[in-house]
Amino acid sequence: MRDLQQIVIDRLNQLHDEIVDNIESKSITASGRTQRSIVVEPYRGGVRLVARATDRAPIPTLEIGRPPGNIPGGTRITKAGIVDVSNTFKSILMQWGRDKGIPLTWGGATMLGRRIMQRGTLRHEQHEDVYSTAVNQAAADIANRLMMEIVNQIKSNF
Repeated sequence: MRDLQQIVIDRLNQLHDEIVDNIESKSITASGRTQRSIVVEPYRGGVRLVARATDRAPIPTLEIGRPPGNIPGGTRITKAGIVDVSNTFKSILMQWGRDKGIPLTWGGATMLGRRIMQRGTLRHEQHEDVYSTAVNQAAADIANRLMMEIVNQIKSNF
């Protein structure tokens, strides 16, 4: 009998590869840090597939983009009393530009940040299935495999 946890580990590793392949095939990759942050790790006596909290984009934005409104780092009020993009978000956009090989000035990052704050990103309007279908399929596969293994154990013991 195969170890039940190994069945889960194997399927989660396969899921990891599917998600990374989806990110790359849909050209969502910027620096590749998000893909590298997705790992299978031990968790409370079991295992799980997670994206480490550091050095990655928020996973939901891979599929649904960023809606208008709240942005990383929040907003700031200029001396003229105008709500503007925070320097934190501008820095994020500058790094995104470097990762993509797009020359982006501080002013360009400001304009891009304002556009995202006001209208969201293009992916917000398009929606990409990066992980939802793969996660649902993996959950069903794991449940089926574990049930089959448990039934086989019961049958072999009686």
